[in-house]
Amino acid sequence: MNSGSDSPMSRLEKVSGEFFRIRHRIMAYLLVLLDDGHVAEDILQEVWVALARALEKGEEIENLMAWSRGVARNLVMKHWRSKSNDRLVVNTELLDLVDEAFEGQLPQSEGGDRRQALRVCMASLNDNLKEMLRLKYEEGMGFEEMARHLGKTVGSLTMSLSRARKKLGECIERRLNASEAMA
Repeated sequence: MNSGSDSPMSRLEKVSGEFFRIRHRIMAYLLVLLDDGHVAEDILQEVWVALARALEKGEEIENLMAWSRGVARNLVMKHWRSKSNDRLVVNTELLDLVDEAFEGQLPQSEGGDRRQALRVCMASLNDNLKEMLRLKYEEGMGFEEMARHLGKTVGSLTMSLSRARKKLGECIERRLNASEAMA
């Protein structure tokens, strides 16, 4: 989004209009990551405030959706950390998966379906993968500590977690495709 010769006010109005058009996509993204719609709404407002501040500073924003999702992601991680008393290591792989899912700019109606699919798919992982994810993201263990704890190599752990991410993505897509076929 190039400001060119736009005045600061007309630039703000232009970007505000674009933000208004994409806000439902950002909200869907937030609802996938958060269980609380009120918190999601608060974070959406914080994204808007961050955008206004960035524009006020004269920052150039080439891709408003990507920029907004990045700010939202950081605010969600901040929220998770504040709720976990710093015990939770934020699941960046899960965030990456959600980001990948939203690269296609989903309509708002699909956000709830995707969130439900993600929950079901997480529950469907085998116990070993669930344990690895628990140790990594709930206990905050590093790969070396996990390897010692599980009697595996670091390489096999990273491969297993990569497979888990791939399984989750495929499972989510299958569930969404099946629900679309039934609709």
